[in-house]
Amino acid sequence: MRSLSRRLALYVVLAVGAFALRGLADDVPELPVQDGFVVGVVMSEDGIPVAGARVVLAHVFDGIVDYVHSDVNGSFRFRDVPPGQYGVLAWSTRFGKGLAPAFVAEGRATPVMLGIKTPY
Repeated sequence: MRSLSRRLALYVVLAVGAFALRGLADDVPELPVQDGFVVGVVMSEDGIPVAGARVVLAHVFDGIVDYVHSDVNGSFRFRDVPPGQYGVLAWSTRFGKGLAPAFVAEGRATPVMLGIKTPY
């Protein structure tokens, strides 16, 4: 009989504890998602950095997110990019266009090397 009352007391303590913990879980705030960023270089098929190329960042489902122009070294950067799958498109009237995938992780830099090809 004594072991039955001990088990019953243990079940009551566990049930009360679980009930109390359930209320605590409602008070825990969700942590904010940290955005990442995309960095890269636009290069011609000859390996020359392409300055002034328009670079577009497009989310796979939501479309165009932002655009920038590459600097004199062909470099570009997109800041504050939410995690997800993106496509990066670059084009230049002199050198042509190129496309590369970018998988942005939370709080991380995603490197992209964009090679653009002349259309002819």
